[in-house]
Amino acid sequence: MKNLIKIAMVACLVLSIAACRKNVQNDDMLADENLSAPTTVDVVVEETPVIIDVQNTEIALRQVNFALDKYNLSDAAKKVLADNAALIKTKTANAAFNIVVEGHCDERGTISYNIALGEKRANEVKNYYTRLGVPAKNIVTVSYGEEKPLCYDATENCYAKNRRAETVLTVK
Repeated sequence: MKNLIKIAMVACLVLSIAACRKNVQNDDMLADENLSAPTTVDVVVEETPVIIDVQNTEIALRQVNFALDKYNLSDAAKKVLADNAALIKTKTANAAFNIVVEGHCDERGTISYNIALGEKRANEVKNYYTRLGVPAKNIVTVSYGEEKPLCYDATENCYAKNRRAETVLTVK
């Protein structure tokens, strides 16, 4: 009986030590996974700029939305772009910078149609910025068509969110 109690005590001691032991191999594997796979974060900015890059200061400005199959700017969109242009001028005084205007569409329409429409939307925003005094040489446009949606539901509200142009300012 005494041997059985001793064996039980030794087993409890071994189990309690094993339970407290840190699993170094799993922590190393997690650390390696965190280092090797960069994390991607989608940022949607409605009211305020967000700094999303540390090497160059990259600022996502307010986006504008478009009606179905349209690329003309509404009065509300023009106000947003005027606010963006003022911020661009403030942030880029005496600094090198570039601007990328990204045109997006909802999923309706062919791929080629949506790429073309996204390009028209991006160019319309670029042209408006230049009318507001932002140098055209600092602005490039890109169309993603339907490839980078913000919303995936098949609803009109979701489609409206995806019909947009985004402006990303990089101050160097």
